[in-house]
Amino acid sequence: MTYTPEMLANIKTVEATRQQRLGQTFPSMSMDDRQKLLNAFHPDYIKAGFREVRIIHGKGTGMLRSLVHACLQGNPLIQRFYQAPPEAGGWGATIAVLR
Repeated sequence: MTYTPEMLANIKTVEATRQQRLGQTFPSMSMDDRQKLLNAFHPDYIKAGFREVRIIHGKGTGMLRSLVHACLQGNPLIQRFYQAPPEAGGWGATIAVLR
């Protein structure tokens, strides 16, 4: 695919501001807030009969992966979690096994 000069300029802008935008979108959260965030959606998956969920956090700097893992750690609804296999996102996604 060939990008127009305008598209290339937009891509450069997005890449140049990625770190700043991530910091604004995902500010520091307390452990209680993290727990509430994950608990808000997991019960629906359990009721629907899902055994696993894939959480896509992206590869980036690892900040979101750390946030997701901190939320999953010790969550009573999560049996275990692990890095997704390459075909499911690799280190850009986490698989959470539900109880």
